[in-house]
Amino acid sequence: MVRESCEHEIPVAYRYLNFQGLKRDFTKIKHPWLIVSQTEQLVLIGLLKEKEIQYTTSLDESLEFSIQSSNRTLPSDHFVYKKHKINVSKYRIQWLINDLCALTI
Repeated sequence: MVRESCEHEIPVAYRYLNFQGLKRDFTKIKHPWLIVSQTEQLVLIGLLKEKEIQYTTSLDESLEFSIQSSNRTLPSDHFVYKKHKINVSKYRIQWLINDLCALTI
């Protein structure tokens, strides 16, 4: 189940303390999202629409993320980056996915 996005930071007990903690939540990622690539330092997830990946989000070991669509990166002043402060350490990955689903790129 994916929860609604929250404007507030989550309690310390639910924060990601490291990259391994973040990767554990990837088991909750469901279609139309998929894990495109995964290494020890980087995970690439993609949104599948009409049998092709619409855009991808890369998350690295510093818990920072970036969003690409057709080899273009979102501008650094985009609302998703501002809302999540380009970092998922204080926000659940599911909340970021909810915001990404609402994007029109």
